Amino acid sequence: MKQNTKTFLISFFTSLGTTLFLLIIYVVITRIIPAFLHPRVEVPSFVDMSIPMAQSKAQEKGIYIKVTDSIFSEKDKDVVVSQIPEEKKIIYKGDTVYVIKSKGKPFVMVPDVRGLSLNQAKEEIIAAGLIINDIEDVYDNEVPTDTVAGSIPEIGKEVEKGSRITLLISIGPEMVEVPNILHKKFDKAKTILENAGLEVGTIRRRVTTEYNRNYVLRQRPRAGDSVKKGTKVNITLSDVLP
Repeated sequence: MKQNTKTFLISFFTSLGTTLFLLIIYVVITRIIPAFLHPRVEVPSFVDMSIPMAQSKAQEKGIYIKVTDSIFSEKDKDVVVSQIPEEKKIIYKGDTVYVIKSKGKPFVMVPDVRGLSLNQAKEEIIAAGLIINDIEDVYDNEVPTDTVAGSIPEIGKEVEKGSRITLLISIGPEMVEVPNILHKKFDKAKTILENAGLEVGTIRRRVTTEYNRNYVLRQRPRAGDSVKKGTKVNITLSDVLP
């Protein structure tokens, strides 16, 4: 009986020792040697880094970066949007992390809000993915008062989504006072009108003995009238008999 027990124990411990030895060999072959020959690293986060910065970080870890695609996003241009493998994954040194970079924000067209009320224009601007930055009053001879006369950047221009827009609100035409050009020589009268923001309109002539040729005898609108800037002033010039 004792001999059988002794034989059993010898056999048991021999088998246990063999198993442990094989287990140790397995761990050495599958874990220790590969870890020694092929060190592993934890993948850092490259998201929100510029491509050059990500490449520099990858080099420090002994791995590589490869850009596989570019997409529009809210991130700045050439910044990493996503990566595979993800942060904190374990990979071998020399492996590659694949990233997608940003092409920047998508471009949208500044909508045509000319002639709309301020509230209507705001709705159109916001719907286009843009932001109202400021509102300025401007003179405009065509667009009704208190409606949108234009924008900065101008209507129809392509800008980054999220760009800031200044709306220009019409306060109507700029009004100027007609200067007195009666009895002035034509060249002098023309300069006076242009300096006031007006133009010479229809020119008529009338023979007179009171003035030499090309003096202003009559003007319409009259001096002192309030008119739109750019209005044409019709004049009658003196003429002499041949």
